[in-house]
Amino acid sequence: MKRSAFTFIELVFSIVVVGIVILSIPLIVRQSNANTAESQNVIGYYNALTIMNTIRNKPWDLNNINSTVMNDFTASGGYYILQTGNPNIDCRVLDQSKPNIYTKPGLGISDRRRMCDPNLKTAQPITQSSNLDNIGAFNNYSQTISSKGDTFFVINVSVKYVDVNFGSNTIAGSIIDSPNQGGAAATDIKEIEVKLNRRMPDGSIEHISTYKYYATNIGTDVPYAKDN
Repeated sequence: MKRSAFTFIELVFSIVVVGIVILSIPLIVRQSNANTAESQNVIGYYNALTIMNTIRNKPWDLNNINSTVMNDFTASGGYYILQTGNPNIDCRVLDQSKPNIYTKPGLGISDRRRMCDPNLKTAQPITQSSNLDNIGAFNNYSQTISSKGDTFFVINVSVKYVDVNFGSNTIAGSIIDSPNQGGAAATDIKEIEVKLNRRMPDGSIEHISTYKYYATNIGTDVPYAKDN
């Protein structure tokens, strides 16, 4: 005999299925929004890392590229080690009978011959510059990433001198800030920090990630030209 209605069990089962579907909708929407946000974040990640790679491949200091010396070492595509104003880590002449041979202390207790600047130029204070021709020039640099007029991400850069403290009373190799950002407070290490922030629909700023890179004043391992 042909039925003309649902049985009670079928009706209850249908109600349960509909209820499960309705309860799942908010979860699906939230997951979809999360996936969309993460997809947008990937764009920010790539842009932040691109900026970081651009900065870290720049000359370490302005004095690495500004020189009045003819036939400077930079002509060969390399850079000299600069002075910092700290006699404990700066280049120096240990053998007075060989005044043209400079040595520089390393992480150990001994000094080694290094490609120090022959004029003993000093590292410059970290100063923002529109030229963006060296690492320090990117301090306080900011970039926005937009689409169709809407700002999605804001990338902020800071550059500062830091020091590696190997003292017995601290954690070996810990990074500490220098008191100032130039002159006598210059060190052999510059910290590049790139922060990626996302602008939310309500106008607030959400921090996404931070990238750090430590650039060192070690010059370039390119030998002097040998006279024939």
